[in-house]
Amino acid sequence: MQIRKVRIVSNNICYGPEPLPEDEVEQRLTISVSGRVWFTGYKYANGFSKFEICRRQHFSIGRPKEENQLHKKGGSLHS
Repeated sequence: MQIRKVRIVSNNICYGPEPLPEDEVEQRLTISVSGRVWFTGYKYANGFSKFEICRRQHFSIGRPKEENQLHKKGGSLHS
């Protein structure tokens, strides 16, 4: 099995005061084997499970570079 896509989700909501609606509370980074990269930041907005996109970026880093990186990560996941 080869890894085709990697998604990293970072969420900074924890116990404590509730974030303000404009506070960024989650980021998602997706990298595909084709070298396409997506980054999305979400603000708290209307509460849990109702986050809204506050920033977004999409670009390409090229297939040869990323294909090599995903295969390296895939090998370390199975070790």
